[in-house]
Amino acid sequence: MFSLIQAVIDIALWRAGPQRLPASRFLVICLIVLYSTVSGFQIMLLGRQFPDILILIALDVGVMSAWIWSLLRFFNKQQRLLQTLAAIFAVQSLLALVDIAARVLMLLAAGTAKLPVGGELLSLLAFLVLIGRILALAIDRSVVIGVPLMMAIAYSTLALAQYAVPDAAG
Repeated sequence: MFSLIQAVIDIALWRAGPQRLPASRFLVICLIVLYSTVSGFQIMLLGRQFPDILILIALDVGVMSAWIWSLLRFFNKQQRLLQTLAAIFAVQSLLALVDIAARVLMLLAAGTAKLPVGGELLSLLAFLVLIGRILALAIDRSVVIGVPLMMAIAYSTLALAQYAVPDAAG
């Protein structure tokens, strides 16, 4: 267990890639459950109700998985699907935990869970770069390709969320 956590931290710190994780469906399912739980709490801090939280998480996980599967298939790297999904959901969980900690601190200090604009921007940038790098490694391309692909994934997820749950961006 400790080696798995260490591998995720190494991936987040750019010391390793998704190939460091085992190619395991069970691991991917566990990480999706972890990510869904952490993300649900993160969304709850923003004042969303339970039905909205379920819809937003289902869209997030579904759209991300579909994009990753499609990109790996396009670049003929389908054998990397499990490791890539595991790395993405593990690092997203880690980022969500950091975001929750920052929001709880803001809630205690300022009475609101909303981060300052700089904090929101930093959070988004970290997400795009870290997950974009994982994607770039999975398709054997530069991070200069991975980050824009990750932006496309993020914006398509946001567009669907806006459609499914009005005012999902706020």
